[in-house]
Amino acid sequence: MFCSDDWEESKIEKPFVISECGTPAFLAGYEERYYEFGNTKGFSGYFEIEKWKASKINGDGGVDVTGAPMGLLAEGAGDLLVRSRPTDRLQLEIVIPAEGYLSFNWNKNGGSIFISLILNGQKKQIVSKRDKSGTFFSELLHEGDVFILEIENQGKLEQGLLLEELEFLTNALGVMERNWKAFNLEGANIRFSQFISIIRANLIDIVFPGNVKAVEKYSPNETGFPMLDTDGLFFTTTDRISIEKGACQFVLKWTDELIIEEERPVILRHWVVDDLKTDSVIKDTQKITLFTAEDLPPSLSKKSKDVNNSMNSVKEVNHLGF
Repeated sequence: MFCSDDWEESKIEKPFVISECGTPAFLAGYEERYYEFGNTKGFSGYFEIEKWKASKINGDGGVDVTGAPMGLLAEGAGDLLVRSRPTDRLQLEIVIPAEGYLSFNWNKNGGSIFISLILNGQKKQIVSKRDKSGTFFSELLHEGDVFILEIENQGKLEQGLLLEELEFLTNALGVMERNWKAFNLEGANIRFSQFISIIRANLIDIVFPGNVKAVEKYSPNETGFPMLDTDGLFFTTTDRISIEKGACQFVLKWTDELIIEEERPVILRHWVVDDLKTDSVIKDTQKITLFTAEDLPPSLSKKSKDVNNSMNSVKEVNHLGF
């Protein structure tokens, strides 16, 4: 979904479920939670420790998935301390909610810990026995990828691994996770997640209103507000969102400057759009030419005469925006 103040439920596709045994299957509803992505680091938000599925593969090959193993300890500032016994392998698994990159720092307490990444079933070692500390930065991850960290202790003593400053780098503002429940007529039921990414808007997608000639009313309601183009195609218009009262992470302001040009009152409307997420600003000036000075409201009529008397020079800037 493109970021917007108003969500249209009709735009969000519902999952399709089918039973393996051929009997009809049905959705029974969902619970949802919104996770915002920002500048925070650590095992928090969507990546909080409780979201990771922890499995301990014991030395005899048995798998323990009864919950987070005792070797997982939350540290300060959202860090994670992993303690493992000799010959144990611990797997931490999470589903990636949106396109982006995952990074973290790591420090080992002991020289016999190996770390591997299992991404969608493909395993690759990322930390060897001789490494003591370092930084991991993933390849581009996609929504729905299964991301697994496998931590293996090949030593003879209990050892520790500290994972720090976990960060998810993405262009998405956040993600809505919907946990669905489905069932069939045979009594079987499942739960699964649906991710709805909220795409970040860019200032480059702002479309400013064009110049207007020979009009009687100069309010932005008549002459146009800046729009946010959600598909990046400027020859389509049905997808555009007005940012009259702000939209997404944008704040809109404007000022009006009154001049006289060829004996007609002209308003130069200076638009400013501020991106609160990046602290960036984009500006544009719209030229609005009125019929005559009589088309101005009383508050501006005298100012128009004053401009005439000053040889068409700029007289005053009127703050008509917010």
